[in-house]
Amino acid sequence: MPGREHRARIDPGLQRLLDSWPTTPAHILDHRMNVVAANGLCIGLFAGVGWDLAGESNGARLVFLDPVAREFYLERAEKAELIVTYLRLAAGRHPGDTELSSLVGELAVASPEFAILWAAHRVAEKGPGTMRVRHPMVGVITLLFNGFPVPGDTDLTLVTFTPAAAADEEAIRLLGSWTAPEPSLDERESAVAEGDPAMRRDIGYGSVEQCGCRSVRATPTWSVDSTQPCTMMPRYAALHELAHEYRRCPTVFELHGASPCRDNISTDCYGLRVQ
Repeated sequence: MPGREHRARIDPGLQRLLDSWPTTPAHILDHRMNVVAANGLCIGLFAGVGWDLAGESNGARLVFLDPVAREFYLERAEKAELIVTYLRLAAGRHPGDTELSSLVGELAVASPEFAILWAAHRVAEKGPGTMRVRHPMVGVITLLFNGFPVPGDTDLTLVTFTPAAAADEEAIRLLGSWTAPEPSLDERESAVAEGDPAMRRDIGYGSVEQCGCRSVRATPTWSVDSTQPCTMMPRYAALHELAHEYRRCPTVFELHGASPCRDNISTDCYGLRVQ
């Protein structure tokens, strides 16, 4: 499993730090671009296009081998070039790393674009920058990213994605409300007893009835428009499926071309409404 040795030694306190950031998606990468840890916001952000950061994910493979990346990253070419510079630097620092060599060989054979960029011999550290992504449910989000070395392990980099403006923060908070851990039965009963309208909705099951789409929570595993199946945790898989149904039947969700979630137009699950 890619990144297994690093996953095994991630400090629990570091994971708690990631989880404590309410509006900052963040993940930790090893020198091979394997995702070895991520918070719920980051998992939810990429779940919209079927990428499971909680599983065996490699950032380079996703960007170069998955066609969805061209829809997700608005400046995908720049993203691709940055990834190659990171891997070039890692290869120089780890000349005997067979797993890294295998990854580079795989990408060079499968992606002519990667092979051309690799031949340029450019190197760079993971630093600051701006990333714009097109999420299928909340539209375009602009994020400021920064890379920080993890103390005690120079092979690991903490990458944070900070919303660039108030509208971007609103979109991230909305994603966070979908991917937050579901309340326990006691918490639900308490909230309902206190009159909390949000808890009166059954967020566990829902369907897009007006366009005949199937339930978005029938199963935790779906096949998606990606190079690999989506086998993520149920709440993230459901978010991806909801986004997939939006892309398949946009007329049910859209009104005058607006973003469905930012205009409170969507399904009756996840706290949103069909209009």
